[in-house]
Amino acid sequence: MRGHVRERGKGNWYAVIDRPDPATGKRRQKWQKLKARGKRAAQIECARLVSQVNDGVYVDSKKITLRQFLETWLAFKKPNVSPRSYQRYEELALKNIAPLLGEITLTQLRAEHISQAYAKAIDSGRRNGKGGLSAGTVHHMHRVLRQALQQAVRWDRLAKNPRHAGEKRPTQD
Repeated sequence: MRGHVRERGKGNWYAVIDRPDPATGKRRQKWQKLKARGKRAAQIECARLVSQVNDGVYVDSKKITLRQFLETWLAFKKPNVSPRSYQRYEELALKNIAPLLGEITLTQLRAEHISQAYAKAIDSGRRNGKGGLSAGTVHHMHRVLRQALQQAVRWDRLAKNPRHAGEKRPTQD
């Protein structure tokens, strides 16, 4: 596996990673935007990405769905919370959030998708199909999703938490 860096515009660095297509064997290039300042920092970041691809630990965040990310996040969360809390997180994430939003790619998730999912959960969110979820349950869903998306931002899977897109923060006087 090889890679190099390219600058597109002033200060916008990309890693270009050459890798073979598993189906055809032809060379495919993966362009990844880097958060590097300067060519040397971009080269170091590119080398790290090439190493991850070679080791098999690189995950293309453009292809990971919210359901897959929630499963990863739950595995991360499990040793840090009590068994009962983990059980509730798992229930909210996989049985309430994932059926509504799980098939959306993580990078394509928007605040409007989340708001629509909450509205649908209140109207007809029960798994047995007889009515909606309570406002308290939807609030708990919101808290779990917010925590998971904040972790996605910390892990550089997302540039910003889509739940906060377009919301204005109250100013402090």
